[in-house]
Amino acid sequence: KTDKSKVFHLGKVDHYQKKSEEYMEKTKAYQCLGIIDPLPDLIQRTNKYLLDLRLAKWITQKQYEQLSIKPNEAELAHLYYLPKAHKPGTPLRPII
Repeated sequence: KTDKSKVFHLGKVDHYQKKSEEYMEKTKAYQCLGIIDPLPDLIQRTNKYLLDLRLAKWITQKQYEQLSIKPNEAELAHLYYLPKAHKPGTPLRPII
C-alpha cells in the first residue's frame, strides 16, 4: 500500500534497491551495514565512558543508572521506504 494515493503498487526489487542506493548516496546520511553490527561496541564504549564519569564523580549514581544503555533494550534504526505512486517516476519516501 502506498503513502497518500491509497492504491496498491507493484514494483521490481531491483528498481527499489537502485533507488535506495541513489537516495543514500545523495543524502550521505545512511549506510548499508550488511552483516556488520556496530551496536555492541557502541554500547560497551558508551557505558565505559559513563562509568568513568561516575567514578570521577562528574555524574551521580542515579544519573549513571538512567544514562547507561541496556543491550537488550537498544536497537539500530532501520531505513524503510514507501513508494510515492502518485508522483512521476515513483520516488521513495524514507521512513526511519
